[in-house]
Amino acid sequence: MKFSLRVDYVDGTTVETTAVTADIIDFEAEWSRSILVALDELRATDAYWLAWKSLERTGDTDKGWRDWLTIVDNVKMLAMEGEPRPLARPSRRRSTSSGSPTTSESPSPS
Repeated sequence: MKFSLRVDYVDGTTVETTAVTADIIDFEAEWSRSILVALDELRATDAYWLAWKSLERTGDTDKGWRDWLTIVDNVKMLAMEGEPRPLARPSRRRSTSSGSPTTSESPSPS
């Protein structure tokens, strides 16, 4: 999953950046929130932080998070690449007394 973002600075300059897997994992660790939850209830902080983290990772800013915010006018999410989907949970199977797996389906009547 990737996010393309545009950053407008207070001095009138604009840059585009892409938040990639490393930035998304750092987001989840920093904010203790899943990116999937963040997408459902997007906060300004989420988009701004992803843009800053991406720019920091690429060396396009040397400012810390709070200092960077003082020079930013706006951040806009332009696009998302890759579909967010929760990880599938493995199905649970029961074992019979013989140790072979069985499903939870009822036997068909004879």
